[in-house]
Amino acid sequence: MNGQNIPLLAEKLEKETHLRVNRTWLEQCVTFLQENFNKQTRTGPLESYILEQFLYTDLNQIGLASLPSSVTTLHKSTLTGYCLLQIDEIINIAESIENRFSDTSNRFLKFSLTDGHQRVFAIEYRPIPALSANTPPGTKILIREVRVLRGLLLLTSGNVKVLGGSVEALGNIRRRLLESHKSLKERRAR
Repeated sequence: MNGQNIPLLAEKLEKETHLRVNRTWLEQCVTFLQENFNKQTRTGPLESYILEQFLYTDLNQIGLASLPSSVTTLHKSTLTGYCLLQIDEIINIAESIENRFSDTSNRFLKFSLTDGHQRVFAIEYRPIPALSANTPPGTKILIREVRVLRGLLLLTSGNVKVLGGSVEALGNIRRRLLESHKSLKERRAR
């Protein structure tokens, strides 16, 4: 694929999968796939391989804005259409700090989400079985027709599709945070 086809590929990906990424990343991804997987070893269309690479890439680095710029100021509104977002963090705000990254019977999840350009917060307004406090940071979700109250997105199983993926660097930050909290708790107990 030559550089002239990248805009067409980007348009096709956005139309079919709602994937919006910068062209430089897309060009690098296509080059990587062409150099490492020839047409004989690829079993599916190039787009499916690009989507797989996307799921494990940090949207903070490659994403294009898909949320309205005023999303944090919206109140009693609905985000129409689709937005592809990355979960940077999930915590169970119904629990004490020790159990915030655990699913319990008393579950109320709060999300830190990004489209790569801005951060927005959301809550699990109604249960979403596909998500938990243990969902890996960097997981990608596709939202549509989401209610917004005071800049907070209200997520339900009806307006969220979990695409999967993770970002290792975000997972490492979460592990260090948990280790640091555990260490602090142990020192206080002495």
